[in-house]
Amino acid sequence: MEALKKQFAEKLDKKDKELIEQFISKVVESKKYKKLRDELNERREDIKKGDVISFDEFFKDV
Repeated sequence: MEALKKQFAEKLDKKDKELIEQFISKVVESKKYKKLRDELNERREDIKKGDVISFDEFFKDV
């Protein structure tokens, strides 16, 4: 799938690539992802301090 995405992206001209980047930016900034952005911003300080969970701890409850 990644190879297909790369092939597609390579065929786009600069203007189309810029439009896609703008679209992605708007989606990420949308209300739908506000909760995720807020959570990441809250965790940023913890991450800087090294207060993170391990891979195993994360998937233990899944």
